[in-house]
Amino acid sequence: MNTYNPDAAHPENWYAQDMQITAYPMSRNYLGNIYLAANYSAPILNSRNTSLWIINLPPRLTYPQLLQSIRRCGKIKSTCINFANQYHATSAAKVVFFTHDAAVRFMNQADRLVIGGYRPVIRWNRIRTAESNENLGSRVLLITGPRQLVSLENLQIFFLLRFKFDLDHYVPVWMNEHLACIELHFGSWRAQAHAAYIAIRRDLYPLLRVSYACDPCA
Repeated sequence: MNTYNPDAAHPENWYAQDMQITAYPMSRNYLGNIYLAANYSAPILNSRNTSLWIINLPPRLTYPQLLQSIRRCGKIKSTCINFANQYHATSAAKVVFFTHDAAVRFMNQADRLVIGGYRPVIRWNRIRTAESNENLGSRVLLITGPRQLVSLENLQIFFLLRFKFDLDHYVPVWMNEHLACIELHFGSWRAQAHAAYIAIRRDLYPLLRVSYACDPCA
């Protein structure tokens, strides 16, 4: 089996690539927080990059569609969809994994991937992201507590007062007369599942218990 080297496809020397890496640390079209260091391109080559840019996605792409197409790859750190608009007939998405190997596994599935009738094209994102410690957490939370509190509706209200988020999936795990347990699959670990974990621990513990659960993308 051939090993894919993302840098071998470009004959430029490493110095030239390093100059390209540092020249534009952020997309000129970026509309988010330009002062947040986590939004800048990491000074790394694609052989260590964990961030992918996916184009030719359905115009009305949903986060469940995107995330449920990713299996047996690795844990997702973050996702962001750029929806179709007057300038672009299809959607695009950024998907960042915790590890480079996970990103490579997903890229290797590109030739057999179909999402909503569209065949996506997967590339290395030019705004690069270095690897993160997988032990930091997961985009999936397991939440347990009183039945009257542990519902999708109540938790969404609680979270919306504190941060923006995208939901992929909701799983009722078990329920008895007094308690309930659910799994919430967020669109991202970064700034979503992680923020939810902190908010529950800070504002609702010990009434509610929360822990990280397995990411089905892994």
